[in-house]
Amino acid sequence: MAERKVGFNYFEGLAAADKPTGVTPGSHYRETDTYLLWWTPDGDNWVLASNVMYNLAALEHYNHSRTRVYPQDIRLVAELVAAAANIFGDWIEIIPIDTVDFDYEVIGIVIEEADAATTYFVQLGFSLVDGTEPTEAQIAGERRALLPTPAVRATELLEIRSQNIPANAKLWGKVKSKAGGSETIGISVVIARHIEITNPVAKLATWPWST
Repeated sequence: MAERKVGFNYFEGLAAADKPTGVTPGSHYRETDTYLLWWTPDGDNWVLASNVMYNLAALEHYNHSRTRVYPQDIRLVAELVAAAANIFGDWIEIIPIDTVDFDYEVIGIVIEEADAATTYFVQLGFSLVDGTEPTEAQIAGERRALLPTPAVRATELLEIRSQNIPANAKLWGKVKSKAGGSETIGISVVIARHIEITNPVAKLATWPWST
């Protein structure tokens, strides 16, 4: 059975030719490739899931999703290199393609190494094709931080809100700095599994603003 979770309200948006007949909330309906159906308490029949119950479950999962760290190899970091002052360096791979096999989001950045005590601006993005850098619509989020002296002390988690990233997508990062001397930082990321709701708001295709 497909894992897409939709309820009765979903059917109201379908064209007449695509809408199943005789379907009402709680009615019996067989498992298909399109609709998620739940067992009735007696386990004998399938019933349509409700959007509200599913979205509550997605919210509960969001609050309790287990965190994962990348790289898993504690000896490694993703090294991001700044260009001139206030100019981003190149996109650098953080998580290789086909690594995370579920939809995910980045919830934290850890700066583990840094060349200098200055302000750093980290931007994250994803791509679905290996070797293809993120587009504006694929910018996942960004965060800036001022590292004090000594810079190595700033190793705490920097919380970030990212858009959801498709399963198996490649995660990239790039950085710019205030100092502008090609500073390098070594980072790791903290991610969590993302469960989509039934009626998500479309992400902006532009960055950083809508125009």
